[in-house]
Amino acid sequence: MQKKKLVVFFGKPGAGKTTLISETFPDTKVVDVKSFVLAYKQSNILPEEKTLDGYKDMYKALADIEDDLIVLELGTNHEVYNIEQLQSLAPKRQIYIFLCTASVETLRQRIQTRDEHFDPEALERRLQRNFPGLYITLLEEAGMRYVLLDMEQPWTDNLILVHQRLRDNE
Repeated sequence: MQKKKLVVFFGKPGAGKTTLISETFPDTKVVDVKSFVLAYKQSNILPEEKTLDGYKDMYKALADIEDDLIVLELGTNHEVYNIEQLQSLAPKRQIYIFLCTASVETLRQRIQTRDEHFDPEALERRLQRNFPGLYITLLEEAGMRYVLLDMEQPWTDNLILVHQRLRDNE
């Protein structure tokens, strides 16, 4: 019996995760950590220390989803926690991890076109995170496979890479 699939996209704001996901999985419900994290927003401010609570809520919700395919959209914080949680899901699900990268300049340009409001200081901290470096180290230490996606390439190139990776285990 083949395991159910969990397809995970990590990346900074503006990387293009949502666009790639919607093109790759048009009829699949996507679990986006953002909706869980935003529940902890206070007076239009999201305290950084509260974001972990949103991630915890999201992983609890994931445990109750029985769909054969789950697509998960994540940011770049809480690296160790994310890898630990994905490892705990591995016995039940085949996990596919995609690290979505783009230059800080490209991310800034893309974010400017959005209707979202970001706290400038918090956004700058997110843009300067060591991503994908720390994730690569942790994933390799955990023996988990991943695919690095250059999100400055045409999305169709990345779409092909995602489909190729998903076929690898079929």
